[in-house]
Amino acid sequence: MTIDPRSESVQYFVVSGGHKGKPDPNKSGAVQCFNPAYHGPNIDPTDMPFNTPSTPSFGPFCEMHGGPPEPGTVLSGTRGALGEGQTLNITGAYSGGINGTGQTVAGNQSLGLSLIKLVSELATSKSGKPRVIEKMVDGVLVRKIEETGKDWMHNMTQGIAPHAAWNPIAGQFLQEMKNVETAKQSFAQIPDAGMIAKLPGSIMNLGSLVKGLTSKQKAKVTQNMSPLVAQGFESMANLISDTETSGTTMTGGRINPEVFTENMIDLLSQVTNISDLVDVMHRLQYDESIRGLEEYAKSAETGLFANTNVVIAGEEEEEEVSYLILDKTVGESIVYFTEGYSINVGSQTHIVISAEQDSMEITVFPKIEKTFVDERVKVYLPVSEIEVDGPYGPMTMDIDMNGNMKPNKSSAESLQKAMKGLQTAMSLCPGGSLGKSLFGDAGAVMGELFNRIPNNGAQQILGKVASLTAITGLTHSLNTKALFPFTRI
Repeated sequence: MTIDPRSESVQYFVVSGGHKGKPDPNKSGAVQCFNPAYHGPNIDPTDMPFNTPSTPSFGPFCEMHGGPPEPGTVLSGTRGALGEGQTLNITGAYSGGINGTGQTVAGNQSLGLSLIKLVSELATSKSGKPRVIEKMVDGVLVRKIEETGKDWMHNMTQGIAPHAAWNPIAGQFLQEMKNVETAKQSFAQIPDAGMIAKLPGSIMNLGSLVKGLTSKQKAKVTQNMSPLVAQGFESMANLISDTETSGTTMTGGRINPEVFTENMIDLLSQVTNISDLVDVMHRLQYDESIRGLEEYAKSAETGLFANTNVVIAGEEEEEEVSYLILDKTVGESIVYFTEGYSINVGSQTHIVISAEQDSMEITVFPKIEKTFVDERVKVYLPVSEIEVDGPYGPMTMDIDMNGNMKPNKSSAESLQKAMKGLQTAMSLCPGGSLGKSLFGDAGAVMGELFNRIPNNGAQQILGKVASLTAITGLTHSLNTKALFPFTRI
């Protein structure tokens, strides 16, 4: 028996069988594999002996049976005698590394690249990533998956980790639904298709946008990328899911396609490594400040100035929001704005995360990196207005460029006054004990319930409740006096 002198060193192998197309005849989870440094292009990689991977010597691992790696997966192991059949000891798989491009490196030994390419294109009988289809069914928006009919192959992950579980491609990035009617809203009005059609821009479909780049645009995107990173970009572009929307619902994923594409190309052209690529692809999905919607909205002076900003205290440096300090309270702005609106400070667009009208401090995203001294604050005005029936009569709702629908300033003030009146009316409903309200600790919940009664019906109901509870409370008091004449009530 001849022993390979290099048998004690770790060697690398490529899986060529064990999948559904070439299963292990003993059903033991064994795999076929070959060493591209040893085997030439004339061998049949699917005609190699089956080898059983080793497992940790703990009970649970010996009692589990997992499927073999897909063809094209790189394994590590040691080899015993040559020509002795099952003599390979498989010790691990490289699922977390980067799946190479199949290109050789100068100075290294030539590999069986044609064989690696061959096995990496073998069908695995696993489905590729499906598409997402949004449609209205019986008045309800549903999201369904639609299989593409394409088999998964190992070469789909060239330039990225074989598990393909990175953030931008691991799941379905579902855009936020705006203005969904729920039982907790004080009023609800879902815009119809005609209202939505008036909104500028389109729903973001990152997968289609990336795949739709021209050759010139792709050349600019990959100008600073190595061949490996450029291949990783191509793989991620192909694996990001397409989402088809009906366009009849309000979502938080609206973009200006031209501006967003320019921003996308600019960000990707700065990528030099895989880590940057993953971060940028993720940012393209969630960062509203690069969607270009400010091009659709008119900006207006607020009359407010930003004098300084402070990153949220006590948080890590990676915090993505900032406190922005104003020279006056938000309510003193020339034009009305609140959370969800977009503002422009120092030629940079930011989304307002929170803004109390009587406060001089607002929270914005993304965080501001520099200190301002008397920097003008502009706000992007709503792009559309609609009239709705609120609980206290007609209301004017503003729709901003991000798809947020809120009452305008006058309607918001009217609603606030009406709600204060409602709270007063609720407090006039006496409870069983002297000085106690009928609703007690449940006042806030009951306030939300009454707010959903249309046409100011809550005031009428509470008026009747107040009179009835007053009579009941008086009767209760008199009966108690009669039973306990010397007791102070």
